[in-house]
Amino acid sequence: EPIKKKRTLLNIQNTDNKCLKWAVLAARHRTSVHANRPSSYNQYEGEIDDSGITWPIPISQIPKFERQNRVRINVIGYDDEAKLDPFYPLAISKSTESDHPAVNVLLIENNDTTHFVLVKSLNALLCRGNTRLTKYYCERCFHGFTSTTNLEKHHPSCLRFKPQAIKFPEDDYLFFKNYRKMVQCPVYIVADFECYVKEVPQTEETASQATQKLKEHVPCGYAYKVVLSEEFAGDYDSELVVYRDSGHGKVAESFIVSLHEEAERLAPILESEKAMDLSPEQERAHKAATVCWLCLDPFIVDDEEKKKCHDHCHYTGKYMGAAHQNCNAERRKN
Repeated sequence: EPIKKKRTLLNIQNTDNKCLKWAVLAARHRTSVHANRPSSYNQYEGEIDDSGITWPIPISQIPKFERQNRVRINVIGYDDEAKLDPFYPLAISKSTESDHPAVNVLLIENNDTTHFVLVKSLNALLCRGNTRLTKYYCERCFHGFTSTTNLEKHHPSCLRFKPQAIKFPEDDYLFFKNYRKMVQCPVYIVADFECYVKEVPQTEETASQATQKLKEHVPCGYAYKVVLSEEFAGDYDSELVVYRDSGHGKVAESFIVSLHEEAERLAPILESEKAMDLSPEQERAHKAATVCWLCLDPFIVDDEEKKKCHDHCHYTGKYMGAAHQNCNAERRKN
């Protein structure tokens, strides 16, 4: 939606560089007559203390302007290339003074020039289209709620984090691309640790720290099992390994040593590549295939990435199907 259609924006037609000052005055003294003229607010100029402020004001000086004028200012950014949510929190006030009114301004940037525009209603600015459902938006994350009660419940959790906004993907559609996750991993290890809880002695130094370490989980044993796919089940003796601490306290070190030993035993299986075992029936099916078995998109003869190739397991030699060149490369990352 074009920004110029947002009727909740009030652009003061000032000729000086103090657009933020005029926006604050317009927020304090609402009027329906010539609201965009600075002359409507000349009588209130004495309310603004801009001593030490550089005009045009950089965002870094806004906190100082807030303190001098007992106001909270939220600067909203605008991305004209965003498809769904062009507005985002750019510089949200860090002031915790709840009695200070919040003034929302939109920052318009054009080459080397910047301009602040008053946002009369944040809810009206962020609503999408001509919806009849009223929403109440959080000024920190721009998340909308259907009631003020839900918005108030949201505030405590939102204050725990820095101001942020939801950004949607630029693409209209998302597609599954992790084709290597469609194929069973040839070998993996399932492991589990057992620990006991040990009290941590406190000292005068630790007792005065904001975060205190009271208890510690100390490993006392572990168990693991090497799991192989069916093709390798007969080539490797995979028994459940159980280890209990005998008092030396080096459980984690023992676990790492055991993993290295298992890796050395598995190396002859995983490092050997077998040639593709292709039957006549599979070759005929491969020639007749018109789509990739991984992504289901058609083959393109003149496209190097989309052309057809034989996809097979390099550990067993088993033929898996006809695949694109790039899909085959992506799956082989497994």
